[in-house]
Amino acid sequence: MTSAAKGGLGAMMEAGEAARYTKYWESYAPKKVKPGTLRLDWLRQSGRTGRMESSRVIYDNYGRQIYRVDFSEHMRPLNHSIPHLHQYQYGPMSSFGKESVFNFFWKMKRIKNVENITSIYSTWKPSDIAFVKSLEWSIQNVVMVFYCQLRESVDGWPNTSEDFFEVSIIFENISSFKLDFSSAGLQLISGFDILDISDNGLEKINFQIEDYENDSINFCCEEVEINEVSNPVKISIG
Repeated sequence: MTSAAKGGLGAMMEAGEAARYTKYWESYAPKKVKPGTLRLDWLRQSGRTGRMESSRVIYDNYGRQIYRVDFSEHMRPLNHSIPHLHQYQYGPMSSFGKESVFNFFWKMKRIKNVENITSIYSTWKPSDIAFVKSLEWSIQNVVMVFYCQLRESVDGWPNTSEDFFEVSIIFENISSFKLDFSSAGLQLISGFDILDISDNGLEKINFQIEDYENDSINFCCEEVEINEVSNPVKISIG
């Protein structure tokens, strides 16, 4: 059962009814409405983070969604600003718009030296991390070396016939550290993310590091620093 159904009214419902209740609260604003509706203010609960997220949605004269302004970064501060804009453009006889996302970053990102990556790979995001190559543990810090591949640049990510680039990241003042690797060698990470949780007000805890697909990595830390970026290489899996 997802977060919307775990508490409140959802907890008092039958499974089927709770699922419908959850689906309603987790859904985005409708892509198409009755013509004449030009604006909706929408509230949803994220199934991934459990947080409430608000949006303002604009429709054209045909009732098609053309803009959605999200007032949340979905706990992915490298990918989204607050607010950020989704735009949908429609061709002739088209009911499904082509989506573009626009961010409005006006402050420095919290990850130290992230420009070491973005100056070379401008669209890089944490979910482009594909494999863990190595891990070095000290008293308070962890240094992890990853193989990255831009998801948007290849078919069938991660594509081992294409190049990967190596990134070394320092995680400072770690806590609640969890690793769950099933075998030796390179570790595939299907859903790596770095979440900004500094608003939680916890001392020396600003980031949560996670594998949101398989939960093979999960820990918190005070600082994240991009240490080194290496040239693209071919890697061998086996």
